[in-house]
Amino acid sequence: MTGAGHDVERLSRVLATIEDIARSQRWDDERPWRVDTHLWVEDGLVVLDLHDLGAKGAKKLMRAVLVEVAGEGMASGALAFVTGRGRHSSGGPVLRELVGRRLHDAIQDQEAWSMHVIGAGRICLVTDPKRASRKATNSLGWGFWLLLAGLAAAAIWACLGTPGAR
Repeated sequence: MTGAGHDVERLSRVLATIEDIARSQRWDDERPWRVDTHLWVEDGLVVLDLHDLGAKGAKKLMRAVLVEVAGEGMASGALAFVTGRGRHSSGGPVLRELVGRRLHDAIQDQEAWSMHVIGAGRICLVTDPKRASRKATNSLGWGFWLLLAGLAAAAIWACLGTPGAR
């Protein structure tokens, strides 16, 4: 089993209790929060979607996940939380602030851990930067640097011009 597959299996067991909390939400008939629909792997990165989970459930989810991950980290090196932008929250992005605070507190206790905003409404916890995907750490791959070097060389060539063209 791959690192991400192992992580999903581990988190699925831990998050099963969160489904019970989610079932009690008034919008559960329309937008149910379930582990099998809100936990997946995307390009080697484990993603946990908190949409359709209220603040109470999100707090319990964060506590359970961070306790689970604190022991051995993530086999894949990272875990992304989808919090959304907070457009439907009164008073600002409730889930993003909640997740951000919890992750900030967690990384204070773990030397190798870090957190990164990886897009609108996504925050990533990196437990092992060597195993984490580039997406998780916001790292630019060698292809980007090669392209940049090519563009720089082309710019220099264009500035120098061709000899005898004057």
